[in-house]
Amino acid sequence: MRLIKLLVLFLAISSTSALVLASRLSARPVITADAVQPAMNFAFVGLRGAIPAHPKVEEGYLSFRLRDESGEVRVVAYRQVASALQRARRIPAPGDRVYVEGTLRVREDDAMLILAAPELLRIERSSPRETFLAELPRAALGEHVRVRGQVRRVRDVAGLRIFTLRDGDVAADVVFPLRPAPWGEPPLVRLGEWIEVSGGVGEYRDAKQLLARNADDVKVVAPPRKALFGLDDITREQVGRWVSVRAQVAELRPFSAGMRIMLEDDARHTLDVVVFDDLWVQLPFSQTLLIGDTLWAQGEVVVYRGRLELLPELPADLGHEPS
Repeated sequence: MRLIKLLVLFLAISSTSALVLASRLSARPVITADAVQPAMNFAFVGLRGAIPAHPKVEEGYLSFRLRDESGEVRVVAYRQVASALQRARRIPAPGDRVYVEGTLRVREDDAMLILAAPELLRIERSSPRETFLAELPRAALGEHVRVRGQVRRVRDVAGLRIFTLRDGDVAADVVFPLRPAPWGEPPLVRLGEWIEVSGGVGEYRDAKQLLARNADDVKVVAPPRKALFGLDDITREQVGRWVSVRAQVAELRPFSAGMRIMLEDDARHTLDVVVFDDLWVQLPFSQTLLIGDTLWAQGEVVVYRGRLELLPELPADLGHEPS
């Protein structure tokens, strides 16, 4: 009797193992995100798409969004599967394209795929497409792109390091994960530097962002040659725009919050450049600037009490040539 029981147990284990092996060797149906229905709960399927957001990585846990042309599905790996991927540093990043296989879990308002094994996640990282910062709003979520811009702001918020880049009238954020980051440290940059950065296109509050991995995605580059506006070109049509000018200093008028510098060209057109105290004290020429010197300035055109003014923000927005 005991021999019969052992034989039955051996046959059961062998049958189960054979089924598991056969399931892994058989072809999986590759579906799209919009094809996931409640009736597919516990179905074993394949999905292919791009990564539009930074993954969530914890010890023994990995979660990321997979996006195709029809929608998104959340992919989750637990315990041994997640740990194996983390040890091998096989964590998908924004802009990657991936193929995954696993079991669907479908609820009324949520669908996810549980990754069955580490080898059933395949990651493809393509070369980034060169584009301009102004084109970022039209890029597809999850697309891998490279842009250039000037660093205008750096801040750490909720486990993220965020750079605000500007190129002319356009500004956008570049986002890096902080520790524990699966790809290493974020870069250190200085305000006013021009950088080239690659990453995946993401979105926050309806605004497109660039989601990068680490310092390897960033390179400091030379600033581009920007066209200068003539002082007579600065009209109310330019209000809200970011412009660059170069002219002689005609007046220096201190006020309670800073310095108002009147620029004048050869045709006697004028424009006030307003430098607030927190910026003025950072300028190396703040104590030596004289009437007749040449000043280069960039900033946003605004209207104050009916007059057009230019508002620089950083020391890199102002340059000085003594007369």
